[in-house]
Amino acid sequence: MANQGPPEPDETQPFASQGQQWPSYDPSAGGEQPPYGYAAPGYSIVQKNSTATTSMVLGIIAVVSILATPFCCITPPGMLTGPFAIWTGVKARREIDRHPGYFGNRGQAVAGLVTGIVATVLAVLLVIAVVVFVVTTDWDGSYDGGMY
Repeated sequence: MANQGPPEPDETQPFASQGQQWPSYDPSAGGEQPPYGYAAPGYSIVQKNSTATTSMVLGIIAVVSILATPFCCITPPGMLTGPFAIWTGVKARREIDRHPGYFGNRGQAVAGLVTGIVATVLAVLLVIAVVVFVVTTDWDGSYDGGMY
């Protein structure tokens, strides 16, 4: 489920209907601390966008699996996670831009987008290289240039 942005004030939040703010908190003056879930004056509670984190993780998985291909094998899951990293990165970036100041991990969305693009380009180049290799290889086994 995607984050829907900051909650709208309602009657369950104190001072929401009167338009008042929480009293200031000054520990030296003996002021009261704001209730749990509310930031101290001058500070805000910044949320993390889970879609941005997902995008970054997918992008990292895609790049690592594509780069590991020469050492292991062609990894279709790694090739397929790149486009999903792009999609979730764009989605997260739009959501973060729609709610400025509420989400604090726009860099993760951008990192997922960039790594997704890099992995997708590498996957396309890898598929082209495999197709060229298969097409240009002589598969009939009539090679007579051996030493024996």
